[in-house]
Amino acid sequence: MVATGAGRRTPAVTTHDRDQAVGGAPAASPDSTAPGQPGGRSLVCRIAASVEELNAHYSVRETSFVRHQGLFAGSDVDDFDRDPRTMHLVAVCEPTGEVAGAVRCYVRDDGVWFGGRLVVSQAFRASKLKVAPALVRAAEEHVRATGATTFLAYIQCRYVKLFEHIGWVRIGGEVEYAGTPHQLMRPGWSDEPDGVAETASLGGSPPADLRAAGG
Repeated sequence: MVATGAGRRTPAVTTHDRDQAVGGAPAASPDSTAPGQPGGRSLVCRIAASVEELNAHYSVRETSFVRHQGLFAGSDVDDFDRDPRTMHLVAVCEPTGEVAGAVRCYVRDDGVWFGGRLVVSQAFRASKLKVAPALVRAAEEHVRATGATTFLAYIQCRYVKLFEHIGWVRIGGEVEYAGTPHQLMRPGWSDEPDGVAETASLGGSPPADLRAAGG
């Protein structure tokens, strides 16, 4: 499978585990974090930079959406994944290099961007790295870097309040996707889409599940 988006030069987003604060001192800045420092893990969110990272992106998604949640039969990969404009992001835990989560961003022909397939690996759900919010922030930054003004996502209803906590707002009412209630949402900077009812009825628009894996 082609590593779509792997060659894009957009800034990576880095967050750090609170355990990096030693003796009550503030955690080190992203540029000065020492990988060997006790508890000094950091999280880098970026577009998959290699075939291996892209495969890990798909693997984390499959574990959640296909095997655990049963939202899809066989595979959750679709035509949006095959679109060369789609960005496949991964959250990479350093210094181990383990992929802690994933999200994708794709664009419709009218220039409206969507986020979806947001997933956090089981091993990182309780992490202080807060993988899901970091991926959401990274997705927003990458989409905004394209010049986009409208960014939307279908959120599983049980996670709506968590998205509201990081500045997202609801659009219209609930809709059903893959047999699960979803809420169309946008970040605060995004324009309201034209024709909410039309947008909310888009067939095939994916869910953006905050914790997803094992859900």
